[in-house]
Amino acid sequence: MEHTYTVALAGNPNVGKSTVFNRLTGLRQHTGNWPGKTVERAEGYFSQAGQRFRLVDLPGTYSLAADSPEEEVAGAFLQSGQADAVIVVVDASCLRRGLILALQLRQQTQRLVLCVNLMDEAARRGITPQTERLGQLLDVPVVATAARSGKGLAELRHQAAEVCRREPWEDGWKLTYVPPVEAALGLLETGMSRRRAVALLWGSPPTEGEQALWQRAQQRLGALSGQALRDSLTASVVALAEEIGRQCVRCAGSDPHAPDRRLDRLLTSRLTGFPVMLLLLGLVFYLTIQGANAPDAVFIQQGRGTLFLPAVAGAVQLGGVAIGEIVAPADKVRSALGQKVQGVVGFALVAPGGQLLRQGGGSGVVSAAGVAGENSNFHRFFFVSFSASRSRRGRL
Repeated sequence: MEHTYTVALAGNPNVGKSTVFNRLTGLRQHTGNWPGKTVERAEGYFSQAGQRFRLVDLPGTYSLAADSPEEEVAGAFLQSGQADAVIVVVDASCLRRGLILALQLRQQTQRLVLCVNLMDEAARRGITPQTERLGQLLDVPVVATAARSGKGLAELRHQAAEVCRREPWEDGWKLTYVPPVEAALGLLETGMSRRRAVALLWGSPPTEGEQALWQRAQQRLGALSGQALRDSLTASVVALAEEIGRQCVRCAGSDPHAPDRRLDRLLTSRLTGFPVMLLLLGLVFYLTIQGANAPDAVFIQQGRGTLFLPAVAGAVQLGGVAIGEIVAPADKVRSALGQKVQGVVGFALVAPGGQLLRQGGGSGVVSAAGVAGENSNFHRFFFVSFSASRSRRGRL
């Protein structure tokens, strides 16, 4: 088999990237950690037209800004030049969000294939991405897929192979930034490629030979530096992603994301967000402190309910141990214990007010019904029943 190419697989979390990876590689894969990181690394192989391709599954990330170990790993691998091509997976039902990462990758490489995944989910929601128009705007191959069913994956393999084998060509695509940034890029491009200049603006450290030019470019940026510069770069990427999304997404009927946006406005609004949060916290505290005692209160106050004895009976029949608590009227407890449980080695009887009526243990087989019969005024019976052949626990 001929030379092995390396293809990087990138994308946001929860866009079906792992499904694409598993479908393309099958069982020809292995996992581990990236060197010096706790981030998982997965690699696999697939073949296309007699050539072997190594597929590297990069960590799921929303951007290439090195704000997390996952983003740092993904950015470092892509900037290392190890990949002959990059497949970026986006969600067809939420195209704008995925395009932010795709545009950042497009600035770094022209050897890109855009995989618009989850087309089946988008169709159910009435969303139709215009993949042909999307390919024209990004100047890259675009493949529509539904990885769960395998639809479009053969075409994805073909396009990835074609991009890897293609001879170098001049890339005329670029993303336009605000004037101060473009002025700095124009200066930097006199001594390096635009791709490298953009990487410097995003935070890549300049080499010794780039220091002088980088210092001059910083003067053209003016007040844009540090986080303010990154915010400006991000705003330009997001604005282009929104514009491409408007041109390339068709929705049947009303906006399919309208219910989600209404819920977001309710839960994150300054007027309603805090009251909703306090209400939910109060509900959690109630369930933690009071809610757990509610079933007991119903049994004790109303004197009715079902005895949960199957766990006890099962433990005795199988030869095991059942540890638990029965809450019910005293006569029902006595009757049920006499029928279901043959031995008690530890017990406690508790009155409705919480007073301990009797506790103790027995040697050998003690009649549970007899112990309960000595005290008629109880509502709780804590017990340990046993059988010698096998050990098993159950809670009533």
